[in-house]
Amino acid sequence: MPMIYALINAKARDIEDIMEKIYTIPHIAEVNIVTGTYDLVVELKGDDLEELLGGVTKRIQSIPGINRIDTLICMREAAPIWL
Repeated sequence: MPMIYALINAKARDIEDIMEKIYTIPHIAEVNIVTGTYDLVVELKGDDLEELLGGVTKRIQSIPGINRIDTLICMREAAPIWL
């Protein structure tokens, strides 16, 4: 199953509103507020990589308050080492 991480920079005052809007978009698995260079990390999962890269990330980019979005394509999911 294709998976993408979207790393988002946003206006601090808009973070909660942005999260709510992101969760209304199909294929969103998880949204996390993080510290560091980015403000939000969004996990997207779906059956079609092109749909995730095209339609879904474009919908995220259109949300007011988002300054920048970088995408990471997951090449392979590794098993947790503690298993």
